[in-house]
Amino acid sequence: MRLIVESPAPDVNASLSYYKDIGFESTKWRKAYLCHIKKLTIFLNPDPYSRPCINLFGAQEERTMVSPSGTWVKERKEKIKYSSQDTKSLLGNYAGVCVETLDLEASFIFWQAKGFKGDFDLNVSWCQLENENGDRLSLLKANSCPHLFTNPSLAFFNGPENSAIIQKIKALRLPVNQEVIFGEEASAENLILNDPGGLGFFIFND
Repeated sequence: MRLIVESPAPDVNASLSYYKDIGFESTKWRKAYLCHIKKLTIFLNPDPYSRPCINLFGAQEERTMVSPSGTWVKERKEKIKYSSQDTKSLLGNYAGVCVETLDLEASFIFWQAKGFKGDFDLNVSWCQLENENGDRLSLLKANSCPHLFTNPSLAFFNGPENSAIIQKIKALRLPVNQEVIFGEEASAENLILNDPGGLGFFIFND
């Protein structure tokens, strides 16, 4: 199955404009849109019942469930291929989907059953899983991230290049939900963004 994050798009034009500004390619798909960069597709869903959630395309049956984190997971039979375009967004290096959970072990077991593989350690506050398509999912224990967090969120880790990326984001005057300062940093070198539908983005200097 292929993991694709869904973002509600009650104002489709506003969402398309947002993703164009940050460097995504958009294609029409049924009555909705898919926004692509390499290895990442975001499903812009104009349905009024849409919520930020995770879609698994290529499933055996059509169903919607709630994962142990409270995140909606929609299984769909239809298959969607990765974009062939080698595009990179303004946000930098895509590192996968992040989900915060009260029960790390239960969430790990849930995603294992969906074809994701990884290692689990009771003594740590996070774990990373990956499926056969290379879709990455990070599970983070509640109260381990001292910043705003919406489920699901997309992580972009840029190391020392993050400061320049932040300046480009600010130059576009994109709404910034939080400027995050860790440790002894003199200024914020990490940003929390949310798209028009509420989908979260971590733009971090990890």
